[in-house]
Amino acid sequence: MTQRIEEGSIILSPADMRIIYGPLRIRENRARAGSTTRLGQILTEMSICAFHSPADRGKESRRDTASEERDYWTVRQVSRATRRAERTVRLDCQEGRLPAIKNPTWLIRDDDARSYIAGNRST
Repeated sequence: MTQRIEEGSIILSPADMRIIYGPLRIRENRARAGSTTRLGQILTEMSICAFHSPADRGKESRRDTASEERDYWTVRQVSRATRRAERTVRLDCQEGRLPAIKNPTWLIRDDDARSYIAGNRST
Protein backbone atom coordinates (compact mmCIF):
# COMPACT_ATOMS: atom_id res chain seq x y z
CA MET A 1 0.00 0.00 0.00
CA THR A 2 1.32 3.41 -0.93
CA GLN A 3 1.60 5.81 2.00
CA ARG A 4 2.07 9.56 2.03
CA ILE A 5 4.45 10.42 4.87
CA GLU A 6 4.95 14.17 4.50
CA GLU A 7 4.31 16.88 1.97
CA GLY A 8 5.97 15.76 -1.24
CA SER A 9 7.03 12.28 -0.01
CA ILE A 10 5.47 8.84 -0.38
CA ILE A 11 6.41 5.27 0.44
CA LEU A 12 5.62 2.72 -2.25
CA SER A 13 5.10 -0.94 -1.45
CA PRO A 14 6.82 -3.53 -3.66
CA ALA A 15 3.40 -4.47 -5.09
CA ASP A 16 2.73 -0.85 -6.04
CA MET A 17 6.22 -0.55 -7.57
CA ARG A 18 5.55 -3.62 -9.73
CA ILE A 19 2.33 -1.97 -10.97
CA ILE A 20 4.13 1.17 -12.16
CA TYR A 21 7.40 -0.51 -13.21
CA GLY A 22 6.35 -1.33 -16.78
CA PRO A 23 4.27 1.74 -17.66
CA LEU A 24 7.03 4.07 -16.41
CA ARG A 25 9.61 2.10 -18.42
CA ILE A 26 11.93 2.07 -15.42
CA ARG A 27 14.25 -0.56 -16.90
CA GLU A 28 14.77 1.35 -20.15
CA ASN A 29 15.16 4.70 -18.41
CA ARG A 30 17.60 3.22 -15.91
CA ALA A 31 19.76 1.91 -18.76
CA ARG A 32 19.67 5.31 -20.46
CA ALA A 33 20.49 7.22 -17.28
CA GLY A 34 23.50 5.08 -16.36
CA SER A 35 24.36 3.79 -12.91
CA THR A 36 26.53 6.76 -11.92
CA THR A 37 23.85 9.44 -12.27
CA ARG A 38 21.44 10.29 -9.47
CA LEU A 39 18.50 9.37 -11.73
CA GLY A 40 20.09 5.99 -12.46
CA GLN A 41 20.59 5.35 -8.76
CA ILE A 42 16.97 6.24 -7.95
CA LEU A 43 15.65 4.00 -10.74
CA THR A 44 17.88 1.15 -9.54
CA GLU A 45 16.46 1.52 -6.02
CA MET A 46 12.95 1.44 -7.50
CA SER A 47 13.80 -1.77 -9.37
CA ILE A 48 15.14 -3.38 -6.22
CA CYS A 49 11.99 -2.35 -4.36
CA ALA A 50 9.78 -3.88 -7.03
CA PHE A 51 11.51 -7.25 -7.31
CA HIS A 52 13.32 -7.98 -4.04
CA SER A 53 11.90 -8.44 -0.57
CA PRO A 54 13.43 -6.45 2.33
CA ALA A 55 15.04 -9.69 3.55
CA ASP A 56 16.91 -9.94 0.22
CA ARG A 57 18.49 -6.48 0.41
CA GLY A 58 22.23 -6.61 0.87
CA LYS A 59 22.30 -10.35 0.23
CA GLU A 60 22.60 -10.24 -3.55
CA SER A 61 25.94 -11.31 -4.84
CA ARG A 62 27.75 -8.95 -7.18
CA ARG A 63 26.92 -11.26 -10.06
CA ASP A 64 23.18 -11.22 -9.25
CA THR A 65 23.14 -7.44 -8.95
CA ALA A 66 24.98 -7.07 -12.24
CA SER A 67 22.45 -9.39 -13.91
CA GLU A 68 19.77 -6.73 -13.47
CA GLU A 69 21.29 -4.98 -16.49
CA ARG A 70 21.05 -8.08 -18.69
CA ASP A 71 18.44 -8.86 -21.29
CA TYR A 72 18.29 -12.53 -20.24
CA TRP A 73 18.20 -14.41 -16.94
CA THR A 74 19.45 -17.91 -16.19
CA VAL A 75 17.45 -20.59 -14.41
CA ARG A 76 19.72 -20.14 -11.37
CA GLN A 77 19.07 -16.38 -11.21
CA VAL A 78 15.29 -16.85 -11.48
CA SER A 79 15.47 -19.65 -8.91
CA ARG A 80 17.25 -17.42 -6.42
CA ALA A 81 14.89 -14.51 -7.03
CA THR A 82 11.79 -16.68 -6.45
CA ARG A 83 13.38 -18.89 -3.77
CA ARG A 84 12.22 -21.91 -5.75
CA ALA A 85 14.26 -24.95 -6.71
CA GLU A 86 16.18 -24.71 -9.98
CA ARG A 87 14.47 -27.91 -11.08
CA THR A 88 11.05 -26.28 -10.59
CA VAL A 89 12.06 -23.30 -12.72
CA ARG A 90 13.52 -25.60 -15.39
CA LEU A 91 10.29 -27.64 -15.48
CA ASP A 92 8.26 -24.45 -15.83
CA CYS A 93 10.48 -23.53 -18.82
CA GLN A 94 10.05 -26.98 -20.37
CA GLU A 95 6.29 -26.97 -19.88
CA GLY A 96 5.85 -23.40 -21.18
CA ARG A 97 4.72 -21.78 -17.92
CA LEU A 98 7.86 -19.65 -18.13
CA PRO A 99 8.72 -18.61 -21.70
CA ALA A 100 12.38 -19.39 -22.33
CA ILE A 101 14.88 -20.27 -25.05
CA LYS A 102 16.98 -23.43 -24.84
CA ASN A 103 20.48 -22.51 -26.07
CA PRO A 104 21.96 -24.99 -24.76
CA THR A 105 20.77 -23.93 -21.29
CA TRP A 106 17.53 -22.09 -20.63
CA LEU A 107 17.62 -18.33 -21.16
CA ILE A 108 14.69 -16.26 -19.94
CA ARG A 109 13.95 -12.80 -21.34
CA ASP A 110 14.07 -10.07 -18.72
CA ASP A 111 10.36 -9.16 -18.98
CA ASP A 112 9.30 -12.82 -18.74
CA ALA A 113 11.63 -13.43 -15.78
CA ARG A 114 10.32 -10.38 -13.90
CA SER A 115 6.68 -11.37 -14.48
CA TYR A 116 7.40 -14.91 -13.32
CA ILE A 117 9.29 -13.68 -10.24
CA ALA A 118 6.47 -11.31 -9.29
CA GLY A 119 3.92 -14.13 -9.49
CA ASN A 120 5.95 -16.99 -8.03
CA ARG A 121 8.03 -15.72 -5.13
CA SER A 122 8.07 -18.32 -2.35
CA THR A 123 7.86 -17.11 1.21
